[in-house]
Amino acid sequence: MSLIQGTFTGQGHDVAPEPEIAIHARGLRKSFGATHALRGVDLQVSKGEMTVLLGLSGSGKSTLLRCLNGLHPLSGGEATVLGEPVHKTKSRRLRALRSRVGFIFQHFNLVGRLSCLENVLVGAAGQIRGPRYGLLSYTKAQRREALGHLERVGLGELAF
Repeated sequence: MSLIQGTFTGQGHDVAPEPEIAIHARGLRKSFGATHALRGVDLQVSKGEMTVLLGLSGSGKSTLLRCLNGLHPLSGGEATVLGEPVHKTKSRRLRALRSRVGFIFQHFNLVGRLSCLENVLVGAAGQIRGPRYGLLSYTKAQRREALGHLERVGLGELAF
């Protein structure tokens, strides 16, 4: 029996490959003056994995997410998102990364005049050119993908 980097499947020498890493944070620290919001956070999330950040109000969940997408500069540690080292990345590359990462701000919520599907598609707005004119501004592939995400979380019936 041999185990190459990966997971043993139990079938001879078959090995499942290691999943690709979407988010990797090591020793993440964020301070606001004398207030320590994050202290030595380690996190690894594989592509396709669904992860929940759960904690009390003020425990640093939003701060962690803001650090991972570069909205807050890190006070220390390293963060890599989709292969991009957020702690070293500047302007243009950071904007390109943000166009590949969905993020809904908790206090801004959803746009009430948009359908559920359109609210999801807003995350792809950076990938379209010109003004946005509702659902038809997005490609069929983008609409299909957004609908699939809604169905994945049990909201497909609320898309329109």
